[in-house]
This record gives sequence, C-alpha cells and structure tokens, in this order.
Amino acid sequence: MAQLSNEKIMEDLPLRPVGNMERFNIVRNYLHFYNNVQVSATYTIPSSLLSNFPSSTSSNQLQSLIYAGTQETLNQHPVMSVVIEDESTSKPKWKRLKTINLNEVVKLIPGDPNASSDSWVQDAHRERLDRCDELPLWRVIVVTQDYPKEGTETEDGPVQFSLGFFAHHAIVDGISAVAFHRTFLDVLNGYIANNTQRSLDEAETSLVPAPRLPLIPTLEEEGSFGVQILFALKQAIKALIYNRVDPLNWSGPMSDPSLPRPPVCNIRSFLLPTPLTNAVLAKCRNEKTTLTSLITVLTSRKLAVMYPDYKRFTGHIPFSVRKFTKRTQLDMGFFVTTIEPAFSSEIKTPSGYISCFTPSSPSESDGLLWESCRIVGKYVTENTKSPNNQLVGMAKFIPDMEKMFMGSLGKKRSRAFEVTNLGVVDGGLGEDGKGSDGKASFDRLKFSASLATSGNPYVVSIVSTKNGYMDITMAWETGVVSDDEAGKLLGWIDAELKRLGGE
Repeated sequence: MAQLSNEKIMEDLPLRPVGNMERFNIVRNYLHFYNNVQVSATYTIPSSLLSNFPSSTSSNQLQSLIYAGTQETLNQHPVMSVVIEDESTSKPKWKRLKTINLNEVVKLIPGDPNASSDSWVQDAHRERLDRCDELPLWRVIVVTQDYPKEGTETEDGPVQFSLGFFAHHAIVDGISAVAFHRTFLDVLNGYIANNTQRSLDEAETSLVPAPRLPLIPTLEEEGSFGVQILFALKQAIKALIYNRVDPLNWSGPMSDPSLPRPPVCNIRSFLLPTPLTNAVLAKCRNEKTTLTSLITVLTSRKLAVMYPDYKRFTGHIPFSVRKFTKRTQLDMGFFVTTIEPAFSSEIKTPSGYISCFTPSSPSESDGLLWESCRIVGKYVTENTKSPNNQLVGMAKFIPDMEKMFMGSLGKKRSRAFEVTNLGVVDGGLGEDGKGSDGKASFDRLKFSASLATSGNPYVVSIVSTKNGYMDITMAWETGVVSDDEAGKLLGWIDAELKRLGGE
C-alpha cells in the first residue's frame, strides 16, 4: 500500500471538538453579543525589502509583502485556517479550509501610520465579523501611504505601516493576537536575512492553500481547572437563582435590549513615552505593587467621584492561564479566565472590599492609593496561583449558553469596569527606541476589544512595547455611558500616571 503523505493525513483527520470556552465565545458572537479583539502595531522596515516584492506601485509592493508575510504567519498557527460549522447550534464544530483568499481578509487603507490609530481601530471593531462558516475568523488591516514620499523619504529610507490583527475571541486571546505580530515580525526579518525575492501577481498571491495542521488542545484539555462544590454552588446561585442587587453598587444602566448588537464600540487612547513609562513602573516597584493594580485602583477611584450616589464598584481583571498548561506565549488560542476585585469608597471599608476612597489630603490620598494597590496585588496573586476554582471551570456546567446570554438582557450588569494588561512585548527596538539598521521592528502596540452586550461599561486595555511606547486604550458602548464620561475617566488615568511618574 502506498504511504500517505502527511498533508493527506492531515486533510482526512477530523479536527478536535470545540472546547467549552470556545463554545462560549462562538455562541456569544452568533447572538451578536460580541465582535472581535485586536492588537495593532506600527512597523518600520527597510525600503530594500519592498524591492524584493516587485510591482507597479509601492503600495502594491507592500500589499505583496503583507500577503506573503500573512501566509507565512498562518502556516504557523493552525487556528487561523478554521471556520465554524453549525454555529447556530448547541454543538458547533471546527472545519478546516482548503484555501484562503487573502483579498477577503486583508485590507490596505490609506493613512498616516504615525497618526493615532483610534479611528480605524474603532471602525474595525464596529465592522461585523461575519461569514464565520466561509471566511477565516480573523482580519488584517494595514494603514499605509505610498513610498517614497517626496521631500521626506529617500530611496534607501525606512518604510512604515500600521497593521491591526482582529479576530474572533474563540480562536484568540490578547496574547494570541500579540503572537501574530511576533510571528509576522520574525517572517519579515527572515525575508531580510535570506534576501527572499518574489515575483507574483495579485491572482497568485491572494489565493493561498490553508495548512493541514491539527489544532492545539483546548484550555480544558491542557489544564485541570477543577471546581469545588461550594465554589460551583455559589456561582450557580448567583448566575441562575438569586443575585442580590446592592443599591450601593454601580455597574452602569440596566442592559437595554433595544441597543444595537453587537454593541457600538468607541475607542480612545493615549501613549506614554519610554522615560515616563519607566518612571511609573519604578514607582510601582518601589511601592511593591504592579501597573495593573495601580490602573485598577485609579479607575475605581475616579468612578467613585463620577458617580457619587454609589459607593461600590466591582472590577474585572482577565489573566492568562497558560502557566497552568503547556502553551507558550507564541501559541494561538483562548487561554484566559478572570477575577473580580470589589471596591468601596465608604470611609470605613466593608469586609471583602478594597478601598477606593480618596482623602482630601494629597499625601494621605497617595498613601491610601498605594495601600489599595498592594491589596489588589495580593488579591491577584492569591486568586491566580491555582487552576482550581476559576470561572473558566464553570463553563462545562452551563446547560444552555444561548439562554444564559439572552437572559442577561434587561438585567443589572455584574461589574463596573475591566482592566486588562498584556505586559511588555519585544518589537525589536534598541535602548534608543529605534530598530536595528536593516531589520524590521515595531512600536506603538495597541490592545483593544469589542464591548460585550450586558458587559462592563468601561474597558481599559494596556500593552507596552519594550523600549517604546505604552498604550492605554479605553473602550465604551454608545448608549451605556457618554463620550464625556469616558473622556473624563481616560483623562484622569492619563493625568495621574503622569503625576505619579513625575512629569
């Protein structure tokens, strides 16, 4: 009998079943309760790289390079080649594509890569991620201008473009979206090191074969994520039977069934340069706490001022569970759970709450600020040290996910805000904040996610580029909080970080 090729074996081999949290995200997107998550970056490449991808115009040269780089990247991430079968049922399935038409999932738009990315990122969050049974569950958007630009660029000068990777939350978390960029950057530098040359027209570069690769195991297959009876009962009672409404707790307005689905997402951000970022991080280290804890407490403090009729605010902090699995930072999939610290602005902090009270004395205020940050840090450490009794472990007990989501409409929201931090990512910048001569690099990473129907009114997302900028992005839903309210909260965080960093 002739030996089958590995490609043929992979083609005939069925894909593994959908995991519980993957199913959670598939159902949520199918009901239009959510859309996508993204990480974007601004790339700098030597112009000589484009010359190896000949075309009639520089923009088409860049498109040829982007298409080639995207193809090489998806060859390393199996989940980029799947679609969803039976999406509307309680048992959706993965299906492997045979080919991918890059024209349908990669888009180049004109613009200045060095300008704020808020506008085009917001537009992409609002564009429905649809045709999930036909197209890959991701999109790439590239912002570029023609090169060389007369008077400012030379033939040998650098070329810049911004690239955003947007994807379905069932196939990626924030770290996975970063993995796309890390892989893409390695591909570009591989082209440079090997002097890779291509001469392909648009038809040849747009339709590419999908790799016949097995999916990596699910979150549930990789870790134990055991749930004790008391923890399960508490969560079940709160979600399905009775959840007492605390009149002192603010979580935004009731979830309004008449609002558009997916939610209309708004995005605004600010950047902190390396010196200021380093100063803030040094301050956090001196105070024995973390940046995530600091921004979480700052957010709760400002909400207490903005909504003085309320005293209690529940936060939402996602964290990676890859440390409980065999997955690395370069694996693409969903490996996240969450914890929920509770804050109180009451002068006497109730048991189980962390103070977000702001004293009138500046010195007393900062003292209490850092004390609250340390408590948040301990809370995070304590609640992320074990895979057991995590909220992701409860997904297998949900009998009807569609009913659960639809049942949240018209109800009080559970939390006031989310703070999520992807940490520091190496984009190939040196200590001078510049890339190495003759190599590709990226800076100005931005992390953001769509709003969830019935979800957190405010979402604060953080990511930093090593030796580059730290980006802090605020997302909020039209009809839930106003642009003015969101602007006040984001402006407060910006001002406080600059103050604490000594600017």
